[in-house]
Amino acid sequence: MRKFFNRKSLNIVGLCIIFLIVFILNHFNGQIVDDLGYATVSNPLEHVWWEYFNWNGRAIGEFLAIGVLLKLPLILVDFLNTIAFMLLLWILEKFTETNESQKFSILRYALLFASIMVFTVVPGQDFFWTTGSANYLYTALFALIPLLVVYNKFRFNLVRNKNILTVFAIPFGLLAGWSTENIGGTTLLGLILLMILMLFNKQRIDRVTVLLSISTLVGYLLLIFAPGNSVRANGASVHIKGNVIQLFTFATQNYFIFIVIYLMLLVLVIIRCAAKNWITSSNKLLVGSVLFGVLAFADYFALMLSPITVAPRSHIGFVLLLSVAVVIMINFLISDIEWRLFPILVIVLISVEFIVQLVPGIFNTQENGQELVNRYNYIVNQKKAGNEYPVVSAVDYNKMSKFYGGYQLLDVTLGANAQFTKDVYNNFFGLKNIYSVSPELWDIFYKYANPLLLNEQQEKNYIHRLQKQNLSYVKFGMHNDGTAMVEDSKLSDLKIKHYGEAVEANVSGNTFVIRGTNITLSHDSITKKFSKNTTNYLVIDKSNDHILDLVSFDDGIAHRGE
Repeated sequence: MRKFFNRKSLNIVGLCIIFLIVFILNHFNGQIVDDLGYATVSNPLEHVWWEYFNWNGRAIGEFLAIGVLLKLPLILVDFLNTIAFMLLLWILEKFTETNESQKFSILRYALLFASIMVFTVVPGQDFFWTTGSANYLYTALFALIPLLVVYNKFRFNLVRNKNILTVFAIPFGLLAGWSTENIGGTTLLGLILLMILMLFNKQRIDRVTVLLSISTLVGYLLLIFAPGNSVRANGASVHIKGNVIQLFTFATQNYFIFIVIYLMLLVLVIIRCAAKNWITSSNKLLVGSVLFGVLAFADYFALMLSPITVAPRSHIGFVLLLSVAVVIMINFLISDIEWRLFPILVIVLISVEFIVQLVPGIFNTQENGQELVNRYNYIVNQKKAGNEYPVVSAVDYNKMSKFYGGYQLLDVTLGANAQFTKDVYNNFFGLKNIYSVSPELWDIFYKYANPLLLNEQQEKNYIHRLQKQNLSYVKFGMHNDGTAMVEDSKLSDLKIKHYGEAVEANVSGNTFVIRGTNITLSHDSITKKFSKNTTNYLVIDKSNDHILDLVSFDDGIAHRGE
C-alpha cells in the first residue's frame, strides 16, 4: 500500500485523471460553426494565404485548424487536443519550480489546471472547440516554449540541449511570435525583460536566447503587419480610452477575485522577502512573481490597441500567466508554517470552485454536444428525404456552460443575423437555405416535418404537394376587407371547432387556436404571429397525430423560422 502511494504513483494517477477530464470535454464538444466551414476547404494553403491578405495574420493557427486538425478523424483530434493541453500545463508547471532540483509536482500541475478552468471565461472556445483550440491552445503552447527556455536561463543559468535548441530556435521563435496578437507580443516582451534582467545581474546572454528573441520578433512582425488585419478592421480606428474602460469593466466583472488573489499573495511575498532582506533582482522567485503578473496584465491590456471588439477567448494568455504567478507564490509561501494559511485558503477556494463548475459543466457539455449532433443528423435525414430548406431548433444559451465551445458563440444560434453561419451550413450539408425557430416552436411544428413539403418554396407547388400527398391542413390569414380567413381541408374526423372567424384544433395533445394571422398554443400561451399580407398553412398528419409543417407565403414565396 505504501508503495502504491509513493510520489511517482500519485503523479501518474493525477495525470491520468486530468487527461480523462480534458479528453471527455474535447469529445463532448464535437464540431461547431467554423469547423464545418473550414472542413470543406480543399486547398488549406491557398485559403490561409487568402486570409493573410484579406482577413487576419494568424496563419499558424488557421493552417493548423484547416490543414491538419479538421482533416483528421474526430477521435484523433480529441486525443491531440488533450495531449496539447497536457503539454501546456507541463510548461506552466515548469515555470513554477522554485529551484533547479525541484521535481515535477502533480499538486502544482493540478492547481494550475483548476485555476485555468475556474478563471477562464470561455474554456470551451479556447481548449475544446477544434478551430478555437488551433488558434488559442496550440498557439499559446508554441508561444510559451521560448519563454520557458529563456526563463530557465535567467533562473538557473542553464540551457539544456543547447545544440538542439540552437537548431530549433528559429522555428520555435517564429511560431511563438506568429501566434496571436496579444500572446505573441507578450512572449516578445517577456524575452526582452528577461534579457534586461540578465544584463542587470551580469549574466551572459547566450546565442539560443538571441536567436529565440530575434525570430520571435520576426514572427510577430509577420503577424501584426499582415495586410488582412487592416482589411478586417475595415477602416475602424483605435479608441484606446473606450477600450481601456471596456477592459476594466470586463475584468471587474469576470476576474476580480483572480486579481485580488494575485495581489494579496504578492503583498505577502514582498513582506516575507523584505523581512529576510531578499528584495533584489537576484531573488528569482520574487522576480518571477512580479514578471508573470506584469506579462499577464500586458497580455490583457494589449487588447486596448485593437480597432475591433475582441472576444473573451483572447484572454487565454492573461489567465495562463496569472495562474503561473499565483502558483509560484503559493509554492513559496506554503513551505513556511507562519505564512501558509492564506495560500491554503486560496487552494481550497480554487479547488471547491473547480468542482462546483466542472461536475455540472461536463454533463451540460455532453447535453449540448448531443443536441448539436441531433441537429446535424436531422439536417442530414431531411436532405436525404428531399428537403433542401430544413428548419432547425435554435440554441438556447441559458442551457450552456462555459465548458461548451458554443457558449457565447453567437453564430451557433442560427438566428436572423447569423447569415455567415447559415452559409456555412448550406455549404457543408449541400442545402439551399436553412432556418431556425425557438426550441419550443421547433418541437411542436417542425420535429416531424414533411421533407418534400418543406422543400416546396412556391405556394402553387405547395398546394399541389398537399393534394398529391392527400394531407390535412388549416389555411388561415386575412381577407382583403380585413376580416379573418380560416378554412380547413380533410380535418372532419379531428377535434376541430369553428368559432366564426377562428378555429380550434387538437393535435398531439396540444390545443391550437387560429384566428386571422395568429396561431396560439393555448396550454402555455406560445403565439406565432404572421404578417397581414401572408397566407399561412398548418399541416397535420392525422394518422400519427403530428404537425408536419407551419409555413407562411408572402407573394407566393415560403417563409419559415427567423
